[in-house]
Amino acid sequence: MNLRAVGSTFVPLEQEPATGASVLYRTQLNAEGSPSNTVSAGYVWNPGTELSRQPPKTGDGAVGMQVP
Repeated sequence: MNLRAVGSTFVPLEQEPATGASVLYRTQLNAEGSPSNTVSAGYVWNPGTELSRQPPKTGDGAVGMQVP
């Protein structure tokens, strides 16, 4: 569905104001690229191991995400 928020209502994409709050927010949020690309950077898919693979240990021995 191509709906966009305008205030407290949803409108079709064609009716979204070009300078509306949602457009300005998305422009700022995506200014340095999509946040989802940052989150998924370095992810390597291995078939069948999504639930069994252990997260890497951090430098202090704690289990956590490694940030490149």
